[in-house]
Amino acid sequence: MTEFDRIYKRGMADVARWYRAALAAQVRNELEDAAEAWERYEDALGRVLTLSAMAGKARAHATAKAQGADWKPQEWPDEMPDRFDAVGASFEPGTFWEALRVFKNRVPRSWWEVRRVRRQMMRLARRVAQGERGRALRDLTKRLEALQQVVDGSFRVKGASRAQAERLKSLIAEAIETSGMPKGLKTGGLSRFIRRAQVEGIIGLTSSRMETVYRTNMASAYNEATANTMDSAAVASWAPLLRLVEIHDSRTRGAPNGVYRGKGESKNPGHHWEMDGYIATAADFKRQGLVPPNGFNCRGSLMPVSRDEAQSMGLLSRAGTVDRAALARYNARRQQIIDRGLYPDPGFKR
Repeated sequence: MTEFDRIYKRGMADVARWYRAALAAQVRNELEDAAEAWERYEDALGRVLTLSAMAGKARAHATAKAQGADWKPQEWPDEMPDRFDAVGASFEPGTFWEALRVFKNRVPRSWWEVRRVRRQMMRLARRVAQGERGRALRDLTKRLEALQQVVDGSFRVKGASRAQAERLKSLIAEAIETSGMPKGLKTGGLSRFIRRAQVEGIIGLTSSRMETVYRTNMASAYNEATANTMDSAAVASWAPLLRLVEIHDSRTRGAPNGVYRGKGESKNPGHHWEMDGYIATAADFKRQGLVPPNGFNCRGSLMPVSRDEAQSMGLLSRAGTVDRAALARYNARRQQIIDRGLYPDPGFKR
């Protein structure tokens, strides 16, 4: 694992930490603590999103550079800018700066472009944090009756004393915050009011929601940055096309005998398995709304196709431009899935 990978992992851990802390504070009805935790979640998420976007840009530029494109980075400061001095989550500004500096020799953009990317990612993080702050607990309580009863205090109707109800609320908040079964659940007669399976359900759905939000936005930042970089003339001349890569395993939608196979269904819902390998220009991916993720928990990604590879596949004309007829033949079956409105997943919105 590289130093960048360690920093990135550290940032992801902070995203999870503050998400759980914010939800737990909301369960306890500690509104000031919840507000602070959501702010720290936003800060940590914005930093990881920034690194994801820069990694997407770096991959696209690396493919073009390998084909012969020549450039040098411009106007990167040697010292950490003052704008990163603000105190944030434990993913310290100085650590974040070191991670950004990894891209100094990998992305041929001036420092103003990096700051622009960061501003975009912080705006995205703010939208995500505000949305989760208003919806997450509400949506979870709709799916989990036990959590709803803890939040609105209706356990008292079932015979719990005020002290027992408050203790139970505290333990549920602890379960959310630590993602573990609280030790005090079986004491004080609390097991009469909530079963272990209910607490496990609260933990599981919290983790599932957090992962879905995380994966959707990380993938979006990475792949949008890749597509935007590939859409520039300087890169497109060296890497003219993008390939959609969908992981082939049992969790992929449409996988033969995969885990999404429903009872009574002849095949798995979704077409992610079949869409693996679809190739188009960056502009076509964006025009058709195909930049991953293309469904909740979609693990698809965009890979640059170099000029040499596109030429060997017969997808370029003799003049070196994209051969639209050849590309249509290559994508024929996959394009039909798109045109029928079956990919991205119907109803999916980022």
